[in-house]
Amino acid sequence: MSTKTQGDDAELKAIKPHPERLKNSQQARQARRAAASAKQRITIRLDEDILAEFRALATEDGNYQTLINLALRQWLEAQGLKELLRQDLPELVRDALQNAAPLK
Repeated sequence: MSTKTQGDDAELKAIKPHPERLKNSQQARQARRAAASAKQRITIRLDEDILAEFRALATEDGNYQTLINLALRQWLEAQGLKELLRQDLPELVRDALQNAAPLK
């Protein structure tokens, strides 16, 4: 898991306390508002089977949307690594081949 994702998990836990820790419904509303303020509401259409997979993976609180968000974040981070490798890998391979000892 990436550092950014781990930070996101910690941040989510910090702003979304466990329901047993909430003393009253006003605290629950405040916690939901704090969590929602960091996100933007959109409408998106997903294939039923994809949505079913995320719902099945969700914990008891049914927070499948957070799982979708994390999956998208990890994919974007992987794309960044892919682009970095696409730019730097040819040069790294070229340098390695130039500096390599000849095979005997």
